[in-house]
Amino acid sequence: MGARLWLFAWYCMENGWIKLHRKLVKKGYYKRSTHVHLWIHILLMANHKPKEFMWNGKIILIKEGQFITGRKHLADETGISQGIVERILGMLENEQQIEQQKTTKYRLIT
Repeated sequence: MGARLWLFAWYCMENGWIKLHRKLVKKGYYKRSTHVHLWIHILLMANHKPKEFMWNGKIILIKEGQFITGRKHLADETGISQGIVERILGMLENEQQIEQQKTTKYRLIT
């Protein structure tokens, strides 16, 4: 992830707070600490209000509840291997907990 994109992600994560519903403990993946860790990290990274930034000469609007990241970046931030990050993201997408839009440079997670 480029320095500008990383700085944007860091800025979004440093502001605000989140609420967790107690139903999280009822999820089938709750006993898998890597799954819960990544899920909470995703919740913390999501924008709490829309933001714009420029990427490769284009203005990109990141809406509330979205953020831009990459598998490597998530692995670096959480300490979870890239392969496991990819599998967990796939599981969260199949469970309709997240949506992903992937490019060759980044992914938009909603």
